[in-house]
Amino acid sequence: MLETILATVCVALVLFGAFHYLTHRTTKKDLGEYKALFVLSDQAFKERGLKHLQSVTEDFEFFEEFGQAEDLEEFKENLRDGSYSFSEMKQALQKFEEVGNINDYGLSFDFVEPDTFDDQPEGYHRYQMSWGGPSDEIRFYPNKVEYVFMDWFVGVGFDVTDKSWIDYLKGYLAID
Repeated sequence: MLETILATVCVALVLFGAFHYLTHRTTKKDLGEYKALFVLSDQAFKERGLKHLQSVTEDFEFFEEFGQAEDLEEFKENLRDGSYSFSEMKQALQKFEEVGNINDYGLSFDFVEPDTFDDQPEGYHRYQMSWGGPSDEIRFYPNKVEYVFMDWFVGVGFDVTDKSWIDYLKGYLAID
């Protein structure tokens, strides 16, 4: 009897561990979705940058799907107008409480003149989301868009040009 209970508990722990691993891991497929444009550090930093990019991607996909509500009440009203299940509405409300609205998301939006930095001959629009260490921003060049993650003299940039949420962000920021 005790052996059966112990075996059941072991199987449950193994299944829980497998479930936790499968639902909380970053797969190579997830990481391989973005092409690195530059890496000024090691592989571990690149993966750290990818995790930040994945979080930013989730946030902008959320904004893209659920609009630009100014506050929680307006957001709830927008949800009622859609065809969302109770579970989807609950998840969306949790996400809204986590990230807020897009108007409060970034720190700044500006233009970086050419040659502001060494080896930067081309100007770009910058949507800065965090500053200091680490910091991240989206750079809109005339022919490409990149997500850049930096932390004290190291950095990594990823090509996000063809992502649908970038089109949404360009529209929001009124970038041609």
